Amino acid sequence: YLDILKDLMSKPGAMRRDSLEGALYLPANAKKLPEVVSDSIDPRKLEGIVIDDADAELTGPWATGEGLKPFVADHYSYSQAKEASARFSFAVKETGKYEVFIYWQPHANRAKAAPVSVLSAGGEKTFRVNQS
Repeated sequence: YLDILKDLMSKPGAMRRDSLEGALYLPANAKKLPEVVSDSIDPRKLEGIVIDDADAELTGPWATGEGLKPFVADHYSYSQAKEASARFSFAVKETGKYEVFIYWQPHANRAKAAPVSVLSAGGEKTFRVNQS
């Protein structure tokens, strides 16, 4: 099954199949990701509101890196300190339902249960994200 798994890992993340035996397909409503032609992704080419780490309110010790590619904009920020946090604030133009996405490059030294909280008019929800 390793060859099948390797093949699946080379497909875009939005690929789906209707059953285990079904053919893989890309849903019509899948978000188009920008093509990576350099070490970084131009945030102006991403859909929606993009808040990069350079715009975040960082608390605690943080460093920047460029080793895990691709990254959005000029670099990425990282911290090994448990007390470190990043706040990505923004306002929407009109009331409604919105999708929230986060982006990182996985690595063995990343958090296995990083807390991610989303605060909205409907309250706060916290999720645990495996970044490794």
